Amino acid sequence: MGYDLHITRKKNWDGFEDEHGPQISVDEWIALVRADAEMRLDGFCEVRLPEGKVFRVDHPSIAVWTAWSHHGGHGDMAWFHHHHDNVAVKNPDREIRRKMWRLAERLGAKVQGDDGEYYDRFGNPTDDASKTRTYWPALFRHLGFALIWGDPVGGDIPPAPFARFQVYDSFVPGSSNAASQGAITRVLRIAIPKGGGTPEQMAALEEARKYAEARGVKLVIVEE
Repeated sequence: MGYDLHITRKKNWDGFEDEHGPQISVDEWIALVRADAEMRLDGFCEVRLPEGKVFRVDHPSIAVWTAWSHHGGHGDMAWFHHHHDNVAVKNPDREIRRKMWRLAERLGAKVQGDDGEYYDRFGNPTDDASKTRTYWPALFRHLGFALIWGDPVGGDIPPAPFARFQVYDSFVPGSSNAASQGAITRVLRIAIPKGGGTPEQMAALEEARKYAEARGVKLVIVEE
């Protein structure tokens, strides 16, 4: 689970409106990765689950952005995966969103979130795809977010202990227009086993409460 951003050439990333619209081929994506000194083609990704097991996905298109400032910290990697004629990244922070935009420019594509919003060169969301290509309007919007409204997507992914939980979401749906800033909500979603988790998980949950309260983040706790 999580919130994905997609590098896509389609009108909408899910292809609902143009199922046979312009595509990004696997070969084209792999060629771009190999030509980018900051990217590494791994062909797999691995995540260690709370119970100690390793979850692994193998696909020839899976690549890692090695220049990400958090690369390797707490086992974190900025994985890019070609999927359904797009390139997807799960729960990207602002730094990764900006890298996605740069890659999208080289592919003649755009960056779009699961809910249909677009992202500009500064990693900020907008409901107007045309605003992602222009520099000065994007800069003014970015300064507005930085100095007045705050990061519309919430900034970096929190470090451990949140990684101990099976589900972690941090995203903001909605428009980035100034008039709608009050409607934007950042969500930290935590899943724990039914009946409560281990002492370590419950201690981490308390840290999550403090994190959410200090940053004005809505904390959603679900039992699975």
